[in-house]
Amino acid sequence: IRVVYEAHKEPRTKIANFIINNLKKKNNFLLVTISKALKNYYINDYSFKDSKIVDCHDAVFIENYDKYRNIPKNILRKELDLPQDKTIIMHTGSLHKGNDAKLFKIVIENFKDLLFVQVGGTKQDISKYKQYYKNNNNIVFIRHQNHKDIIKYQMSADLLFYALTKTNQLWWCTSPLKIFEYMATGIPILNSNIGSVSEVLNELNSIPFSPEDEQTIINGVNYFLENKAEIKHLAIRALIDIKDKYTWDKRAISILEFIK
Repeated sequence: IRVVYEAHKEPRTKIANFIINNLKKKNNFLLVTISKALKNYYINDYSFKDSKIVDCHDAVFIENYDKYRNIPKNILRKELDLPQDKTIIMHTGSLHKGNDAKLFKIVIENFKDLLFVQVGGTKQDISKYKQYYKNNNNIVFIRHQNHKDIIKYQMSADLLFYALTKTNQLWWCTSPLKIFEYMATGIPILNSNIGSVSEVLNELNSIPFSPEDEQTIINGVNYFLENKAEIKHLAIRALIDIKDKYTWDKRAISILEFIK
């Protein structure tokens, strides 16, 4: 029976190593990886044949965002009880992975007129970071939301923040759903530029920074504040990239063509 296995990380146990080392010899076993970095890992460390492996990043249902695209920000903010008179930088998603959420501090402490909005996370994680940011009054935490409301929050932001550090074990090979959601909004993105994320986000469709260099984050926010026309172009480019490459339909077609 022909089998196609999708890998989201490297094998981490002896049993997994044994299975992969045996299956790679089978002509009817194919591998899909969620990033080029992970594909190269399997080729270099397991001697997988290039013809038996394809990299295919995650994606998004663009139509879920299209339905909110023409709703003004002020309408969404009123519904979500967010301030109308603030420039909002937003991060949506969990807070438990490594020290990623500590990157917020660089933005919060250097741009006190901006409001940082964190949407999501467990009660325990929110409590932990509320304590961490207890001396900062320009960050708010909003509990976990359903996916429909997450889209509304994302579309209400002025700048979307993607945090990734090397304390996150998967930094080198990840394909976070969040970045594709961000790109689908048509809102500018300020993002960590390390590992496999740089295969998708770059200086043509986002504002990349090094999570290990605080000044690059500050420079990124300043660039956002001072270059409105260029920023709009980056957001449009990200949306075009989504439509061209990163919808679930296109992903499924790519994998099916690979199998055939």
